[in-house]
Amino acid sequence: MPWLFKRCNHPGCEGRVKGFKESYCPTHLKQRQHDYDQTKRDPIAKRFYNSDGWKRLRALKLHESPLCEICGSSAIAVDHRQAIRDGSNPYDKSNLQSLCLSCHSRRHAADGSSWGKKRK
Repeated sequence: MPWLFKRCNHPGCEGRVKGFKESYCPTHLKQRQHDYDQTKRDPIAKRFYNSDGWKRLRALKLHESPLCEICGSSAIAVDHRQAIRDGSNPYDKSNLQSLCLSCHSRRHAADGSSWGKKRK
């Protein structure tokens, strides 16, 4: 079915992307994520989210609560209810919620804390 595929959004790329949620082919998606990590992501946050302690806590939370706490679909993200930069303990399990990608993106888009924007 040709209508299920669209072109990668990277200029000049002829790659195809399956579905409507993705915008970049796997090669350019990886490059885009790398560029974001190098230029826009806070180095302190990057160090925290790459730590073994956070990875273990995230895996434990997803094991205990595998469904999105907003819509009930399969969860892939663990989010802090109160942001770490607002003074919350980053390892407090009661401050964590399991979210699907859609709800996680919607939540951060609403408060302006994603895509390099300053929070409101």
